[in-house]
Amino acid sequence: MNQTTEIVKEQKEKVLLGAIGAFLFALAGGVMWYLLYKVGFLVGISGAVAVIAAMRGYTDFAKVRSIKGLVISVVMAVIVLVLAWYMCLATDVYEAFLAGYESGELDHKIPFLTAFLSASGFLQDKDIAFITERKAAIKEGYKSLWTENGYKSEDVKKPDDRANALAVLAGLAEKEQYPVIQSVLLNVQNSSPYMEYYVLEALCKMGEYDAAEFRIKERYEGMVNEDYSTLWEFWNSWQGTKNHAWSGGPLVIMSKHLAGIAPAEAGYERVKIDPQYNLSDSLSCTVPSVKGLITLSYEKTDEGYNVNVTLPDDMKADIYVTEGAVVTVNAELVYENGRYVNKTADVKITEKSLPIER
Repeated sequence: MNQTTEIVKEQKEKVLLGAIGAFLFALAGGVMWYLLYKVGFLVGISGAVAVIAAMRGYTDFAKVRSIKGLVISVVMAVIVLVLAWYMCLATDVYEAFLAGYESGELDHKIPFLTAFLSASGFLQDKDIAFITERKAAIKEGYKSLWTENGYKSEDVKKPDDRANALAVLAGLAEKEQYPVIQSVLLNVQNSSPYMEYYVLEALCKMGEYDAAEFRIKERYEGMVNEDYSTLWEFWNSWQGTKNHAWSGGPLVIMSKHLAGIAPAEAGYERVKIDPQYNLSDSLSCTVPSVKGLITLSYEKTDEGYNVNVTLPDDMKADIYVTEGAVVTVNAELVYENGRYVNKTADVKITEKSLPIER
């Protein structure tokens, strides 16, 4: 009898250790949930796996089986599965921003940590369903306005540059419609200086950087040639104000697209520098950011381009260059003859081909 009592004492339930074991083992079910979700399979079986694994973990750590252990195991499994589900939501948010950035609809992507911390906001937004339905309805409406000459309604003779540009920027236009829309944006000039930005942005989104540069020169020639240091509200000098900030779209286009300086992550944690080298033999551009000034200058040589970049402290950069480029960052040689001379984790150099001249 005394010997039995001693054995029971030795096997006293270690609840805290059991709870830790249940949580750690339940992670197997959580990982399974996440992986199955990523590949598009049903994830219900992961719940059973998490509970069974949690019970095993509790038993191994607590050294006994009990009803208390079963309850704790179920609770730990539920906690892990909720975390796994939230990780799936955060991944969806992260990938949505990444897809928008890669398609040109967004100016930046976000780190996964930011997506994780902000994912709960998408659960609380009651307008998402309404906005999704409205977007689909607008897209269907725009489809009915498509003609062989571009988007237009029946009561107008020719397509409008503003309406077609907004169709591109809003993601309503399909890529196979781009050639027709490009023709509209090159031949129709209905936009005011304010709306001109959206026309230029649409051209750049479609990859028509040379057309955007041509349109800037053509439309703003009158303002540039006049004896004013500011931009006007209208295209003529006798209407509206002569100092109209909303007319400064080309300044954004030239720095963001022609010089190619744009945030690659929120808050300029990382900057993308991807100039359109084929548009000019030399260029100098400075862009202010929340971290400080970003400066790019390049000049064409017989071998390629000499590219000089100045970055604020703690800013990472993705820099795109042509073959034969020599790259200096913060006055230090980083890249030459197709290889890194002084490679750092903060700067990534990618070589690209120049577009074929048309």
